[in-house]
Amino acid sequence: MTLAHNNSLPGKHILLAGSDAQKRQKFENHRSEALFRVLEYNWIICPIGLTICFFLSYFTISRYLLIRTVIDYSTWWTSDTLICVLLGAPTHLSQIFPFGYALGVCWPINPFEYRKKPKTRAFKSLRLCLVTKGDNAQTVLNTIANWDELRHIDPRICFHVILDNSLPQALVGRIPDFIEILFVPPSFRPPKALYKARALEYARIAQSLGPDDWVLHLDEETTVDPFAIKTCLNFIERGDRHFGMGTIFYNSQGHWRNPFLTVAEISRITADFGRFRLPFKLHARPASGWVHGSFILVNGQVENDIGWDTECLAEDFWFGLHAANKGYKFGWLDAIAREQPPRSIKDICAQRKRWFAGIWSCGEPVACWSYVGCMFYFAGILHSIYILFIREDPLVVPRWVFVWGVLCCTEGLWAAITSTAAQDIDAGDISIWQMIGHVVVSFFFTPFVNFLECTLLVEAILFPPKKFHVVKKV
Repeated sequence: MTLAHNNSLPGKHILLAGSDAQKRQKFENHRSEALFRVLEYNWIICPIGLTICFFLSYFTISRYLLIRTVIDYSTWWTSDTLICVLLGAPTHLSQIFPFGYALGVCWPINPFEYRKKPKTRAFKSLRLCLVTKGDNAQTVLNTIANWDELRHIDPRICFHVILDNSLPQALVGRIPDFIEILFVPPSFRPPKALYKARALEYARIAQSLGPDDWVLHLDEETTVDPFAIKTCLNFIERGDRHFGMGTIFYNSQGHWRNPFLTVAEISRITADFGRFRLPFKLHARPASGWVHGSFILVNGQVENDIGWDTECLAEDFWFGLHAANKGYKFGWLDAIAREQPPRSIKDICAQRKRWFAGIWSCGEPVACWSYVGCMFYFAGILHSIYILFIREDPLVVPRWVFVWGVLCCTEGLWAAITSTAAQDIDAGDISIWQMIGHVVVSFFFTPFVNFLECTLLVEAILFPPKKFHVVKKV
């Protein structure tokens, strides 16, 4: 009996493993649509959540967290009010939309809007273009692993890997035949473009794009699922916009392996739901040139009209800025692409510095002013240190200044809740208690992430990087 029992164990383990794999596959097949079935009610959920967070923050701060601060309910102005306004107002006014996340996350998402519209626009091809130097070969293989499934969605979908180098040994014989590899020759020297922009410019020319062609730009670690591709097809055939961009989650690899690095990427999800999506919805264009370089869907006419021949290290911002200035219409892709966070502080610092320096070099006034707001952020920190440790009298502020501060805290708390929870739900296999813990960690680490990014911004402006840093991937 003992022998029979022991022999049955391996089979049982195999059965359980197979069952878990089937459950995981079923989850992955439907996770995007399931998430957006919830997000389509954001216009109800988020105002309620923000209201609860406001009263919770107001009560907690006023009762327990007012350190060396007194609220004067009898007046609208005190001697300390002016310095609070001078330090706080520029930071808010430098934002593209003050309280942009709160406004953006409450604006109706309508994720299935295009499905309900008739097809009004024909197209010849949808090209998935992955750009890589080939240094992270396994990451490329992970990204293209489901492309065979994607190509059966529509025969007009084609796949390209743009390689800004020779084919690394790790990729030899491992890229399927249906994927075209475009090698950027060393002899290709456009007037300005370097690094990724040079590879994109070569691909644009080599593919002879026309107005009936569309390009879905992907970084080497950006994975897309059938839901995302179908969303792109609906955007093309049932819409009238020339440029689409969607939300990116950072949970494909190493999710919460390093809490600080994960929280740093959660701030980017917050930007997608807020300051990126809101102007797309309100004005059919980005604020300044705020687009990201992956999971963007661009019409071939726009590609040819703008091109990628720029020396800017933030070629995505430069492209979005010029496309917006030429009057092209932008729309939001209500789908999720998935990436992985950087693996080290060194990588995240190099990545942010490149972005900041590139955007600053474009000289766009609104974008530059938003960066100047970081100087007031540092001044606010110094003022807080002065109040806490040097000044003898407490800070005295009227009630409206206190409410203003509570509103800022409310937005940050709700951003931590929604962005963290949405990414955890999408990742799967994370309990509700783990999610609550992750929200606490996000709320705690976010000020440190903001401080790091503001420091890197100042460094990038004063000492701009000279080359394109490739972030290491799994």
